[in-house]
Amino acid sequence: MSGERVDNGTGGRAEQAAEGGGASVNDADNGNGMSAALAGNADVRAGGPAHDRAWMSGLLILDRTDRLAAEDPLYAFALDELLCRATGAGGPGICHLWRHPRAFVIGLRDSRLPRAREAADRLAGLGYGVAVRNSGGAAVPLDPGVVNLSLILPKDRAEDMAFHGDFERMYDLIRLAVGQLGGEASKGEVVGSYCPGTSTCRSGAASSAASPSADR
Repeated sequence: MSGERVDNGTGGRAEQAAEGGGASVNDADNGNGMSAALAGNADVRAGGPAHDRAWMSGLLILDRTDRLAAEDPLYAFALDELLCRATGAGGPGICHLWRHPRAFVIGLRDSRLPRAREAADRLAGLGYGVAVRNSGGAAVPLDPGVVNLSLILPKDRAEDMAFHGDFERMYDLIRLAVGQLGGEASKGEVVGSYCPGTSTCRSGAASSAASPSADR
């Protein structure tokens, strides 16, 4: 499996992160993501204590948003799994950004609904790549306007397994990134949104449901 080179702004590469996990990384430069150096210093601009963002130190950014080939919708999930294994084996945390041109990814729960197979066949007939991911949650439509963010972090202690802290980390990362673009982001349930919840992150007309499903 291959991806792009990841650079954290200080010379770190995904070859180090994926070592032992089976992921091969090419030498395509990535200059689009927020560097770990900027993330580590963002507390100064945001007014937050540095120790609250210690987890961002050394965070690598794998930006695959420019890849819109009609590959298997589960490719990104498989890559996440390899990166999770690498991070769990002692590698750095990774922020994986990706898009897909036209797909519909179904959670395990939705895949058991009546007529789910009929619906999947109809979507496939309309040109959508249809797949079932190995996690719960609602079905997710994918197109070039949807940016997916997988935040993969090491879990060293039993108390780290609680997912509420992961929601906060995801929100903090998105808020800092939006802030660097001159915008503002806030968190809270958006009534009438596709996947409402208290961890929904929104900025203007856009919203994002923060999910720690790829965290290890």
